[in-house]
Amino acid sequence: MRSGTRQLAGIGITCLATVMAMVLLPGHALSVANGNDVAAGRYEFAVALTMKGITRPDGTKYDSACSAALIAPRWIATAGHCFHDGAHHPVSGPPRYERTIATVGRASLHGKGGHDTEVIWVQQAPNPDYDFAIAKLAEPIHDVRPLAISRAKPGAGQAVRMTGWGAATAEVDGPEDRLERLQTGVWSITQVTKTTVLAQGTSPERTTSACPYDSGAPYFAKRDGTLRLVAVESDGPSCPHDKEETLARVDPLLGWITRTILAHGDERVAQQAVGSG
Repeated sequence: MRSGTRQLAGIGITCLATVMAMVLLPGHALSVANGNDVAAGRYEFAVALTMKGITRPDGTKYDSACSAALIAPRWIATAGHCFHDGAHHPVSGPPRYERTIATVGRASLHGKGGHDTEVIWVQQAPNPDYDFAIAKLAEPIHDVRPLAISRAKPGAGQAVRMTGWGAATAEVDGPEDRLERLQTGVWSITQVTKTTVLAQGTSPERTTSACPYDSGAPYFAKRDGTLRLVAVESDGPSCPHDKEETLARVDPLLGWITRTILAHGDERVAQQAVGSG
């Protein structure tokens, strides 16, 4: 989910595949093209979202996917466009899909270990300019260390790593076209705005880029010895490419994230998500 269609992870080329490009909203992403396989036990906070039974405006249904990150035992962070209604407007509340499964804690999509649990609630960022949302899981995950959220404003030239569960090309027909192994790469931030970050792939190749179903994928960096979430995948050109990706910043939303989690009665979880630094 990205590039004009990467948002949702359904069927569209940027957000999914070419077909969805006609139906989805802009802001979707693909899986990491020209990236590296992630070894078992690394970046276990990476989340693969599988959406079943998404309704199109004409009433027909399709399946899609997105990427995300575990930020607390029962909470994940992703792109806001990954959760929408029949008119493709981002929405809060219970997912409008028949079923949304979050796969957490393993580097192989269909491998052993890890967790598969349902998403039961979504909260869109309070400012619609942010393509960002957090979602609550049906069950807490206690054996995976959540990804902390950065308090610091990102800066041009900063290196960030991304992990995504997308495809390797822009041509996809559904979640079954995702790569089996979690992918990763490094990007360099080129520009920062009030709500977004622009970043360009640098490693392992200049054409390392997000692909369909990478929408919502976390971009993170180490600060004070701790990996911290800097932004999530929002939009970008059809992959693979050597241009810029548009990411949604998370640091301005830290207070809102904390308040939202607290409102759901998860005080200890909120403290874990905020962390320090």
